This record gives sequence, structure tokens and C-alpha cells, in this order.
Amino acid sequence: KVAAIRSPGDLLALIGTSVEEYYAFICTTPGVLNLWTGSAYNQVLAQLSTEDSQRTARILYDASLPFLSPAQVQRALPGFLVCVDMIGSISLVAARLSHEEGENTVQEMKRMIMLYAADLLDIKSIPA
Repeated sequence: KVAAIRSPGDLLALIGTSVEEYYAFICTTPGVLNLWTGSAYNQVLAQLSTEDSQRTARILYDASLPFLSPAQVQRALPGFLVCVDMIGSISLVAARLSHEEGENTVQEMKRMIMLYAADLLDIKSIPA
């Protein structure tokens, strides 16, 4: 999917889709909930989780580089790491809520992340 990015809007759309797809994955793969929870208590799993978040953030960062000014480049990698980790953490919380509460929580998270990414990418509005 990253190879298809041709504009900042494409990247923003991918981020929004990723939020929903990851939440759906968490909800339909119960073992992931257990693994993620276990990473809070196991140093090896915690390190693997951190490395995975860093790799994913790096993918978004690399995809964003053609669209960023030098000032934006400084913010991009740490900003994408925050986004990636937020997607994982909030999806985990949402998966433990009622279906409606979980969906609403994920939609709020998606809006926050897309607003942040739009600001980073200098996009003036986000899709509803």
C-alpha cells in the first residue's frame, strides 16, 4: 500500500485506513490481545513491540519524505512513532469495551491521528 502513495493526501488516507484495519485485526485475533498485554510484563516482548512500532513509524516517515519541508522532517519520525503506538494502545483499550464504545473510541483516535498527520503534512482539511 505504501508504494501507491503519490501525494500527502494518499498518505493521510493510508493512515486513516490503517487505524480501522488494525482495530479490526485486534478485535478478530484474540491472541494478539494476550500477546500485547503480556508485553507489559515481559521485557523481550516489550522490546519486540517497541521495535515493531519503530519499523512501522519508519515506513510512514520514509513515505512522507517527498512531501515534507526540512522543519517537518524533524517532527515526522517521532510524530509517526507516537501515532503508531497510539493506534496499538487505543485499539487494545477499545477492543475491551462494548462494540459501540470501542467503535466510537477508535473513530475519535482516528480523527486525532489524522488531524495531527494533516498538520504535519500541511493538509488543510481531513476527510470526514
